[in-house]
Amino acid sequence: MSLIRLDKLIADVLRISRKQAIQQIKSGAVTVNGQIVYAPDQKCNRDTDHICHNDTPLYCQTHLYIMLYKPQNTVCTADATEGIPVVELLPAQWRRKGLFPVGRLDKDTTGLLLITDDGAFAHRVIAPGKHLKYYHAQLAEPLTEQGAALLRDGVALADGTILQSAQIDFLDHRHQLVQIGIKEGKYHQIKRMAAAVGNRVITLKRVQIGDLRLDPSLKPGQARLLTPAEQKVYN
Repeated sequence: MSLIRLDKLIADVLRISRKQAIQQIKSGAVTVNGQIVYAPDQKCNRDTDHICHNDTPLYCQTHLYIMLYKPQNTVCTADATEGIPVVELLPAQWRRKGLFPVGRLDKDTTGLLLITDDGAFAHRVIAPGKHLKYYHAQLAEPLTEQGAALLRDGVALADGTILQSAQIDFLDHRHQLVQIGIKEGKYHQIKRMAAAVGNRVITLKRVQIGDLRLDPSLKPGQARLLTPAEQKVYN
């Protein structure tokens, strides 16, 4: 059971000071399971109690697990000079201290990105070689059967790095839209793989990590919470 003082919980979730949280509670702005609570030191279960502030439900769970459809020109860092930080795309009620993207996607790469504040969960997702990551790559030129064979066997990059074998599936008759499945996550790996077989990536979208696929109902920039079943995919 995850019990916590109500004033600390309100301060953490609303990102205000403890003093301000106490004031909010004493003013009657906070309800727990439908009842107004005036005692700042009341203990609450952040994972099971239904807590509202000014009639707005608060997301108080110990950890948040979020699926984001990352759009282009967004970055997986806090440096806004390079692009919009992905955490800033989240609804205001989910933006809590400690949230971070699980792994990284390049600024111009779109698709499935997980965001959490649970380090153990993140480690299970990005553990080397544990989960295949699938991308849809639009290529400048058709991928030849010879090029596909090299990628499936484990191609050598320009710097001499030998990659593990990749899953290659053609998604159009011209062989320019390709699904690529990899277990590694080296810097610009898909782009470097394409270059190694004389091709170039035009657009890149991650569609799946392990057994979790990008929700087709999400549009670029939209996010939703993972279901309990989806959270268990990486156990």
